Amino acid sequence: MWRKLSILIVLAGIALGAFGQSKSNSPYSVFGLGDIYTPGYIQFPEYGGASAGLVEKNKINFSNPAAYRAIDSMRFLIDFGLSGTTRRIADENDAHITTDFNFSYYAIGFRITRWWHASIGLTPVSNRNYRIGLKSNVNDIFSETYYIGKGNLNQAYLGQSFSITPNLSVGFNVKYLFGELTETKTILFPQTFRNTQEGYTKQIHDFGFDAGVMYTQPLGDDKSLNVGFTYTPLQGINYTEDYLFGAGGGDNIENINDNIILDTTAFYEDRERSFNLPQSFSFGVSYVEPQKQTATVAFDMSMWGDASNENLETAATTLNNSYRISSGYSFIPKWNSASSYFDRMTYVFGAFFERQYMDVRNENINNMAISAGVGLPIRRAGMMLNIGAEFGQRGMMKNELIQENYIKLNIKLNFREVWFFERKYD
Repeated sequence: MWRKLSILIVLAGIALGAFGQSKSNSPYSVFGLGDIYTPGYIQFPEYGGASAGLVEKNKINFSNPAAYRAIDSMRFLIDFGLSGTTRRIADENDAHITTDFNFSYYAIGFRITRWWHASIGLTPVSNRNYRIGLKSNVNDIFSETYYIGKGNLNQAYLGQSFSITPNLSVGFNVKYLFGELTETKTILFPQTFRNTQEGYTKQIHDFGFDAGVMYTQPLGDDKSLNVGFTYTPLQGINYTEDYLFGAGGGDNIENINDNIILDTTAFYEDRERSFNLPQSFSFGVSYVEPQKQTATVAFDMSMWGDASNENLETAATTLNNSYRISSGYSFIPKWNSASSYFDRMTYVFGAFFERQYMDVRNENINNMAISAGVGLPIRRAGMMLNIGAEFGQRGMMKNELIQENYIKLNIKLNFREVWFFERKYD
């Protein structure tokens, strides 16, 4: 046990080291905090992210902390996710393709007592990665303007769930949010070998909180109907900001700190600022027949329009309430089949529609996708390998906006180690 566990912990350390380097390669990440992820979509993309009411034995569900009670007394669970995305980004005049590969999340779950379960982990909150270039010629003066943004906002969480009755549980996650977001605007004048450059760096470090409730109604023959609800209060998040605006002779457009600014127009360091993460809630229902089939639906809403966020809005965009409708279904033909490995596999399908939290040029930015995947049991190692593909579209080619068509590959490894059990044979 401990040899395999230590190997996974080392792999997790490698993943956590690379976690902050993840990127989304989306022009829409220029707005607000960048691309924001819902917890259910991070962990259960094969279900379309429909996880608020999902509770299955020995699965960690950090989108609803009340679901940690599904971890049984003999299991120590480790979940690990990766994803890779290929996007075709197009406007009315041009199109190009980008790719990225990211570590998605890392989570551990275990039981403390019969009625008390816990989980710890690391997940993304938002991602910023864009690079926009424009060329102009005014009165025979040529210039090139570049807008570049990078960075991640992540969270480490500690979650607890408490069983009030065998069918009712409550839970909460305490989260530490951290990360760095940068923005740089550079105007190059090739004829004069000069440029003007403006740069922001936001250093974010603060705490957050969310809570959940899960109720299970037994239906006989181990079937169950589960209803879940989560709530996140309005939370002010503090950060410090560095700003520099000036003229210089360097041509590094990636980071203003890598250039020598000869003429500084404006400058400050460690200025205290804040933004608000909105009040949000999720409601979900799932129907579960263990080792046979699972169906789940969820509705998520975040009240961005009610949260004052002058530091995140621009002249081109406003932040409005966002919502997400998602559903998923999985089945196992015959979990204990001795003759066919394909009958022991889990087959999963999902879909979602999401109105995102920013309106750009008075247009709603929507995101929608369908997904399919398989779960491959590796019984001797106590693992489940999940592989899924997602096909989606975001935005539109209208009013000078951009449309993204993407294919996303999701890979998850669920490791289930038995505690306090000494194997006689290995």
